[in-house]
Amino acid sequence: MDKPFLVAIDFSELTERTVQQAAQLARGGQNRIDLLHVVHPAPVAARGNMAARAIAEKAQRAKIDNAKRKLETLMQTIPEELRGNCLVEVGIPADVICNAANGYGIAVLSTNGRTGLSHALIGSVAERVVRFCPVPVLVVR
Repeated sequence: MDKPFLVAIDFSELTERTVQQAAQLARGGQNRIDLLHVVHPAPVAARGNMAARAIAEKAQRAKIDNAKRKLETLMQTIPEELRGNCLVEVGIPADVICNAANGYGIAVLSTNGRTGLSHALIGSVAERVVRFCPVPVLVVR
């Protein structure tokens, strides 16, 4: 059996195209497709305030639950024989994707193609994944 594919999902307008590209590539083998979404960590500004921390944690749980539902819906668009797991992790997206990619045959993700000041200030998750991922990376644009 071939190694599974890790498809990192950001729910941008390129999400469906990214999943379909991975499914097309996986059809030739016996690859399973796992979908991964990374939720940014809750702000730490509320460290000393228990009420603010509780609100931030509740919002974080809501984001995770919402992402799980969206991933499960998206998974239904993949041919049944290729369907794997829906994964939601909390952390810095590029770091989580690279760490999660161990054991996979390929990581697939999209890029919005930021340029100029936006790229300089925000950076590119895709660029960092391409540079540091331990497995081959397919970037869909």
